[in-house]
Amino acid sequence: AEKAKPKENVYIQYGNKEVDISDVLERAKGVYTGKPKSMKEIKVYVKPEEDTAYVVVNGEAVGSIEL
Repeated sequence: AEKAKPKENVYIQYGNKEVDISDVLERAKGVYTGKPKSMKEIKVYVKPEEDTAYVVVNGEAVGSIEL
């Protein structure tokens, strides 16, 4: 029998906010304007003190999102 995979969530809490990292990642993917198949790697750098996440795709900075 297969084991059921537990639901996984990661949150960052700071100040009065709580941010779901899965949501941040999905929104970060939307910053990339290139062809979806050309995205080989995405990195998201979350900086709570700036209330911002910076998005790097294939080694190049492509933008940021507000948390």
